[in-house]
Amino acid sequence: SSKHDPPANLALVNLCEMFLKEKKERHSSESEEICSLHRGKHKLFCLEDKQPACAECFTSHINDTVRPTSETAPSYK
Repeated sequence: SSKHDPPANLALVNLCEMFLKEKKERHSSESEEICSLHRGKHKLFCLEDKQPACAECFTSHINDTVRPTSETAPSYK
């Protein structure tokens, strides 16, 4: 293009924005289910800290009361 600032392709801009929005939504829903440290699924919930834990995180909550997330998730959502 001979112009310094060529016009934006609006279809491409809209497609990119939609992709980024979906990616952000997908990431936010996954972040609730997957441990950011160990990339394992949150299968446990620490009642003292009121936070989810994966199997590897469980070792740091060994003296805490821990329950499966399926039992505690409805109460703490």
